[in-house]
Amino acid sequence: MRKLLIIFFLILGYLLFWANFTAIGVIVDTRFFVVILSGILVSIFSYFLIKERKPYYYLTLFLSLILLILSVREYYFLYDESEITFQNDRKDFYGTLYQPKFKKSKCVIVFIHGSGSETRKEYAFHARHLARQGIASFTYDKRGSGKSGGETYEVGYSGYANDAISAIKKIKSQNSFEKVGLFAVSEGEWVSLIVDSLEKIDFILMVSASGTSPFQQSLRELTYRLERKNFSDQDVEEAKSLYQEILAFDNDSLKRVQLENKIMESQHKAWFEAGEDFSTELYYYPWWHKVMNFNPKEYLDKTDTNILVLIGNDNQSFPPLETISNFEGYKNIKVVKFDKGDHSLLEWKFGEGIPPPFFVKEYLKTYSDWIITNCNKN
Repeated sequence: MRKLLIIFFLILGYLLFWANFTAIGVIVDTRFFVVILSGILVSIFSYFLIKERKPYYYLTLFLSLILLILSVREYYFLYDESEITFQNDRKDFYGTLYQPKFKKSKCVIVFIHGSGSETRKEYAFHARHLARQGIASFTYDKRGSGKSGGETYEVGYSGYANDAISAIKKIKSQNSFEKVGLFAVSEGEWVSLIVDSLEKIDFILMVSASGTSPFQQSLRELTYRLERKNFSDQDVEEAKSLYQEILAFDNDSLKRVQLENKIMESQHKAWFEAGEDFSTELYYYPWWHKVMNFNPKEYLDKTDTNILVLIGNDNQSFPPLETISNFEGYKNIKVVKFDKGDHSLLEWKFGEGIPPPFFVKEYLKTYSDWIITNCNKN
C-alpha cells in the first residue's frame, strides 16, 4: 500500500509540474503547489531511507529531488513577477509585469484582452512562457475585472485602447524597453489597431482575428454554424435575415414589436435553436452599438506595423479561409493557419469539450519565435 501511495504522489507531482507547460496551465497555476508537494516528498523519502535503507527509497528520493529542483527553478529562478498599477479615466488598473531573471529583454509584450470580463490570470501562462524565452510581458486586469476599477461595458474599443496605452506609458516610464509589441486575442484585434494608431507599436500578434467588423463577424459566426450543421441555403438565409435585424436593433419601440413578432414566428423552426445565438427575448445592448460597426480595414490601410495573425482550422467563430482572404494584400501582415485548433487554438484530443485540452503543437513555438525575431530586429 505504501509503495502504491509513493508511486501515486510521485506521478501526481510530475503531472502537475508538466501541466504548467500545457494548456492546463492557463486554467490553474500549480507551480507553488508542486514546490510544496515535492518538498514534502523529499522529507518523507529521506526519513524512510534513513530508517530502512532500502534501495527503493534511493530511487524515490532521487526522483523527488529532481522534481523539487525543477519546480523551485521554475517558480523562483527563471523570471520575476511584479505588480504595477496605472491610471486612466480616473480609475485604477492593476497588472503584473513578467521579466526574465538573468536576461534583459529589449521589448515588452502587452496583452490585449478578448471579450467580456478578463483578469490578468487569463494571460499569465503566455506571459510566463515568453519570460522563459527571455521576453518581458505585461498582463493586467481589464476594466471592471479583478482589481481594476470601472465597468467593463462603460466604454467601447477606444476606451479599452486608452486603458492599454496608459499601461504602456507607465511601463515605459519605469523601464528601458526599446520596443513594444501587442498580443491581441479575439476581440483584442480591434482594440490593438486603435492602440497602434495612437501609440508607437512595433509589432502585433493577433490570435483568431477575423479582419472584419464585430457586426459581420457575429453574423458570419451564426451562418457558419448552421452551414456546418448542414442546414439548407434557404434556412441559413432566413436565420441570417432575422439575426441581422436583432444585431442592429436600436431599441426603437415600433421596431421592437415587429421584431418580437418575427422571433415568435421563428422560434419553433429547427434553425432557431441550432443557431445557438437566438433568444426568445429581445435585448438592447448600448455597448454593442458603440463597437459593432468598427471597421478594421480603415486602420489596416494606414498602418505599416508588422502583424502576425494566427488561426486554427477548427475555429468555429469565423471561417479560417475568410480570415485569410480579409488580410490578403497587406504586405506587413502574415497569416498562419494551423491544421487544427479552435478559437483559442486548443485541440481536444479526447473529444470536443472533454478535458484536458492541448495547445496546437506549433502554436507556442510559432508566436514566441516570431516575437523574439521582432524584438531583436534592428
